[in-house]
Amino acid sequence: MKELRWHEPASYRRAKYFEQERQDPFRSLRFAGFALLVILGIRFTAVTGPDSHPPGWPQSIALAVGLALVFAYGLPAMIAHLPASIVILSDKGVNNNVLTGLMWRIRFWAWDKISHYSMHPVAVGGHNFDIIALHGANDEMLVTLALPVGSARQQIEDNLRTRNLPELRTRRIV
Repeated sequence: MKELRWHEPASYRRAKYFEQERQDPFRSLRFAGFALLVILGIRFTAVTGPDSHPPGWPQSIALAVGLALVFAYGLPAMIAHLPASIVILSDKGVNNNVLTGLMWRIRFWAWDKISHYSMHPVAVGGHNFDIIALHGANDEMLVTLALPVGSARQQIEDNLRTRNLPELRTRRIV
């Protein structure tokens, strides 16, 4: 069977990212602190030769704080605007490759680990999105994936039906 792939809407990934930031506001702050220490460590170890003339420590600290904040808050927020989540339905299973604010995350679920699915709208960050939720054998939620806007929903449903996955129509996640 031919694999089916789609990009999750960037607005969904962005809403999920900012929701995660609201739930753990110190996550990016911890990363900024780590980046600050790394940058200052590089500045400290780079001053080794007698002919080196690095900027003073106040300028170095100000630059390090600025770079750390950009790395921790600015770059992840900019990356969240990219359509950086690809969902692939292949013969082996469901693959989801996501570029988060700080790293690539590659996830995979084999078809034999997925017992059923559900499709429904969900509100994230004040916006409504159509999602597909994949469930395991004990009805545990494996993953929720945003459906693309347009006519691809029917193709996705057809692809899942050919794999004999039942749809659970009563499940709602809000």
